[in-house]
Amino acid sequence: MGEGLNVILIGATGHIGAWVHRRLIENGHHVTACARKEKSLPKEMVKNTTWCTIDLSDMNSLQKAFASKRHDFFIHLASEKVIGNAEQDPAYAIEVNVCGTARVLAAASGAGLKRGIFASTWAVYTPNDVFSRKYKEDNELGPTTVYGDTKRIGEELCRTYIRGSIPELTILRFFNNVGGPAYPGATEQSGFFNYVKKAIENNSPVNIAGVDFSTPDGSCYRDFTAVGDVADLVSDLVSKRGKSGIYNIGSGVAHSLLEVVDAFESVTGKKIDRGVQGRRMGDQAYVCANIDRAIKELDFRPKQNLADMVRATMGT
Repeated sequence: MGEGLNVILIGATGHIGAWVHRRLIENGHHVTACARKEKSLPKEMVKNTTWCTIDLSDMNSLQKAFASKRHDFFIHLASEKVIGNAEQDPAYAIEVNVCGTARVLAAASGAGLKRGIFASTWAVYTPNDVFSRKYKEDNELGPTTVYGDTKRIGEELCRTYIRGSIPELTILRFFNNVGGPAYPGATEQSGFFNYVKKAIENNSPVNIAGVDFSTPDGSCYRDFTAVGDVADLVSDLVSKRGKSGIYNIGSGVAHSLLEVVDAFESVTGKKIDRGVQGRRMGDQAYVCANIDRAIKELDFRPKQNLADMVRATMGT
């Protein structure tokens, strides 16, 4: 692949961030790993990693990290992404996701970087009320959560820099990323897959949040994407010359929560007791990515199916 690049990774200790970090190291890049605190790393990753402790509310810490060496590429993954937390404390979500993103972009621009990636989300879209209709990148934006609002504003900030000093800035709208931790001690995923895993480990029931959606089995459908596939794409983009653009990054296939529980039973051979609880705030009946643009322009081809993702989550 040629000589590795110097990549600064903001949010290196999150679930996706740790996987991206791992893939970058495996592909010969050097990573300036930025987070609020360091993580212990396997020995094969330490030699190609420099840690920088940052605070997204502190411009000086970001400028220091970007100035620690001559970087070729930046990746901004850090955010407050738990929808409930953002709803309860919108001021904090705005500080991290909006003001923090503005500082990251300013620091990248100030360091002379021309290439980067910003992690956005499907939550920026206007809710889709039609079952089986997939989200496309040119669909109307109309977030219904604080988290979605902050990410939409983050995208607008990116567009400001794309028109100016960072012309190769790619916006990736992630869907529901799942899978095990990137290495022992790394951050585990949050969300439904991890919830089912813990229920199996604790021999406790799985409560489905709503079974009265307008879907075939009454539970909501989601586009679950293997975090390893996502990390492969991000690492590939570092190595390629690209241009600015917005891309849905999902599997292109939606599965219901009940189908996911069935898959866990099939993979583990364990019977899972099921209960029902009320819908969560902001839940939509059907969320799925149209990934045609990512396939055509980024050569993004997800490899893992539902059973693969369950096995990765269970560590088998």
